[in-house]
Amino acid sequence: MSEDKLQKPAQPAHAISAREAWRVFGIMSEFVEATERLANVRPAATVFAYYERRGFEPSPQEREVLLNL
Repeated sequence: MSEDKLQKPAQPAHAISAREAWRVFGIMSEFVEATERLANVRPAATVFAYYERRGFEPSPQEREVLLNL
């Protein structure tokens, strides 16, 4: 196996720039914010996914109840 095909070892943690660390932190904070915003939608979305997986739709009466959860 030639030297150019060998995988290079990972760099030590101190080689990661501060800018990259802040970028990762920003992505994580956006994920947390989005999760908090969607927390109120979760029960209704989960119920509709339950119906969808089984291949049928809720009746109009059931839909009205589910939308008002």
